[in-house]
Amino acid sequence: MNQQWNFKVAMVIKERETQGVPVLVLSGRLDMFARNGLKDVMEKYQEAQTRRVIVDMRGVSFIDSAGLGVLALMVKAFQDFKGNVIVVNPQDTVRNILENVNFSKLIPMFQTNEDYSTFSALS
Repeated sequence: MNQQWNFKVAMVIKERETQGVPVLVLSGRLDMFARNGLKDVMEKYQEAQTRRVIVDMRGVSFIDSAGLGVLALMVKAFQDFKGNVIVVNPQDTVRNILENVNFSKLIPMFQTNEDYSTFSALS
């Protein structure tokens, strides 16, 4: 019996804007297979020295160390030119991982509504 398993699930990154601030809406798995795609998108904003980027993680079902690493690199690159990255709407499992590795000290995390007009801090 031959079976083929494909565990690689694509990360979809949609770009939008709210009140002049870029929003990256992520869905899928933020893992070693997706890190380069997110890195490529973020480099565009870094090169333009965009002051703020919102990363909406409501559709991210999984994050591994490679995903954490690319988020950390993004934050560092933005801090180098006084910009910042915020994470909004992480699912509970992703939020727990981010909190367990103290990512909330590096990246502010919030819950927000659909149009990003209201932000509530996550503890």
